[in-house]
Amino acid sequence: MTDSDTTTPPNRAVIRQHRGPSVVWLLPLLAAIIAGWLVYKSYTESGIMISVVFDSAEGLEAGKTRVMYKGLPAGEIRQLTLNEDLQSITALIEMNINTEDMLTDNTLFWLVKPQVSLSGVSGLETLISGYYIGIQPAEGESKRSFTALTSPPPPERDEQGLYITLYTDSARSIQTGSPVYFRNIEAGRVIEYSLSPSGEEVLIDVYIQPEFTAWVTERSRFWNASGIEIDSNLPDFSVRVGSLMSILTGGIHFDSPAFGTPKAAVNGDRFPLYPDLESSRDDLAYQPAGFEGISFRLRADSLGSIQSGSPILFKGIKVGQVTGYQLNTSDHSVTIYASLRQRYSSLVKRDSRFWNVSGIRSSFNLQSGFSFETDGLKPLISGGIAFDTTDGPSAQAGQIFTLFNSEAESLSNTLAITLEFPPGPSLLAGSQIRFRNQPVGEIVSVELSGSDGSLFARALLFEQGFFLARQGTRFWIETPQIGLSGIQNPTGLVFGNHVSVAPGLGENSQTHFVALTEAPVFQPQPGLNLVLTAPSLGSLNQNSKLFYRGISVGKVIGFQLSREGHRVEIYVNISPRYQHLITQSTQFRNIGGIRASASLFKGVDIDAPSIEALLSGGIEIEIPYEDAPATEGLHFPLQPASRQ
Repeated sequence: MTDSDTTTPPNRAVIRQHRGPSVVWLLPLLAAIIAGWLVYKSYTESGIMISVVFDSAEGLEAGKTRVMYKGLPAGEIRQLTLNEDLQSITALIEMNINTEDMLTDNTLFWLVKPQVSLSGVSGLETLISGYYIGIQPAEGESKRSFTALTSPPPPERDEQGLYITLYTDSARSIQTGSPVYFRNIEAGRVIEYSLSPSGEEVLIDVYIQPEFTAWVTERSRFWNASGIEIDSNLPDFSVRVGSLMSILTGGIHFDSPAFGTPKAAVNGDRFPLYPDLESSRDDLAYQPAGFEGISFRLRADSLGSIQSGSPILFKGIKVGQVTGYQLNTSDHSVTIYASLRQRYSSLVKRDSRFWNVSGIRSSFNLQSGFSFETDGLKPLISGGIAFDTTDGPSAQAGQIFTLFNSEAESLSNTLAITLEFPPGPSLLAGSQIRFRNQPVGEIVSVELSGSDGSLFARALLFEQGFFLARQGTRFWIETPQIGLSGIQNPTGLVFGNHVSVAPGLGENSQTHFVALTEAPVFQPQPGLNLVLTAPSLGSLNQNSKLFYRGISVGKVIGFQLSREGHRVEIYVNISPRYQHLITQSTQFRNIGGIRASASLFKGVDIDAPSIEALLSGGIEIEIPYEDAPATEGLHFPLQPASRQ
C-alpha cells in the first residue's frame, strides 16, 4: 500500500448564490449619476441666448466683451456674425439665467466706450477693461432679438431728487451733463434734450439734487447762463460772465420769487427756459439774495417804461427799486412789485402817494394850455417811480398802493376809471367828462385798442363825480352837430369832443365801462318827461321846441321807431316851471311847415309859425279843459298840423 492510497480526498467545493448586484456594476452606475447631474447642472445654469444687432464690430470680441448691468456682469458675447446687408453685425450673447425677466421688448442695449467732451469724460473704465455692452431693462413682453442704440440712452430716473422739463426755442450751448445752478451752487444737471413732437421747441430734461428740491416751486424761473452776456441798456452798461464751466459746456441758473407762498414743484413739471437773467425777471417779483427791507405792491393802469430794476425815488434819491410786475387778467391792470432798502423802509406809510416819473410827460389843450415834464435821464430811459410820505402809520408788508400817472394827479381827490369806446368819433387826452354839461372828470390817456378804430381810455372822476362809478352808468362821446335848429355841443367846435355820462341805478361800484356807440335815445331831464307818438317824425328833430300860447315851454329830447316799427316815439321834456300846466287831456299838435289855403271869394290865406318852428319843426300845446295833472312817462298822440 502506498502513501497515495492512504491520502484523504479533497473537500468538495460549495457553490453559494450571491444576493444583490455585483460591486462591479456600482462604478458604471455612479458614473451615470454623475453624468446626469452634470447634464442637469449644465442645463439649469446655462445662459439665455439672445441676438443684438450693432452697426459695427468695433470694440466687440467673442468670448471677451461682456454685458454689464450696474457694474455686474450679466452676459457675454459668444459669436459675431456679419449680416447679409454687409452693414451691420449680429452678436450672439449668452445672458445669465437670472436676467430672464430683464429681456423684454423695451430693454435697451448699447456699446459703452470712452467719450471725452467739455462737460467731462465718460466710460473711462473701458480704457482698462475694454469696451462693454450696457443694458437698461424695462417692463414689457419677453423678447430675444434686439437692436443696439448708437448712443447711450438717458439715465434712468431712479435717483432721489426732482425731475423736471424745461422748454425753449433753442438749446444754444446746453448739452447733456450741463450743470444747473442755484445761487451759483451746482444743484443738478441736464440729463437729456430733444425736439418737441411739433419741432417748435427744445425740451430739456433736468435733474435737481434732493437737497435743492425745496427751492424749486411752481413760480421758479430758469435762464440760460451760458457764455458772456452784455447789457447796454442806457444809461447803464453791464457785462455778465458765467463760470468757466458754463462758458464751455453751457449752464442753467434758477431762482424763485420772494412774494407769496407758491407750491413746491413735482416730478414732470414744465418751466420755460429764458435766454438770460433779465428776461427771466420780466413779469416776476424778483428779490436779490440776502435782501433786507420792505416789500410792497403798486397797482397801475399800464406798465409804461417801468421795468425790473427801475428806481424808486424819494426827493430825487434812489431808495429802492422795482423787482417785478404782473398783468391782472381780471381787470387788465398791472401789479408792480417794489422794495425799499432797510434804512429807508420807514419812509413808506400807509397813506403814501406814488406816481410815475418815467419818460417825458406833455399835454396840450385849449383850456389848460401846454405842459412839459421830465425827471432826469435814468427815469427817462428806464422808467422810475417817485413817492411822497406823511407822518401816518408805517406801511404793512405787501400793501397795495395806487400808482398815479403824475404828481398832480396823486394830489387830487380823484377816482381812476377805464373806458372802452367802439369805433366812431375821435377823442383826445385832456377831454372833459360832463354830466348835465358840468365837468365831472377828465380823460387822462387814449390809445388805439383794435384795428377797427376802437379806443381804450383811462380817466379820472373828480370828487363830485364819484357817484357815477357804479353799475348801469353809461358813457358816450358827444360831438358837435350843426342843423337848421342850431348847433348842439358848440364848445366841441373849439375844444374838441367830450364824453357825456348818464348815471346808473346799480348799487355796486364799478370802474371799468364799455361806452355806447352814440348818445342814448333820450335822457330824462328835470321837469316832466312825456312820450308822443306819430306816424312819422316830419320836420321835428332834437331840440325842436314845444310852444304854449307862443311861448317855449319844452323841447324834444329824443326819438326812435316803436318796437313794431309802425310809429315814431318822440320824447319831450316840459320845463319844471311849466310842468304844472300839462294835464292828461292836453293835446299836442305838429306846427312845422307852412299852411296855406285859397278860395275864389276869400283869396289866399297863409298861416306860418315862427321862423324857428318853420326851420326846425315845433309842437304846439293845447289845454282844452281842466283835468288831472300828467304824470312822468305818459303817452300822448301827436296830432298832425291843422289844415285851414
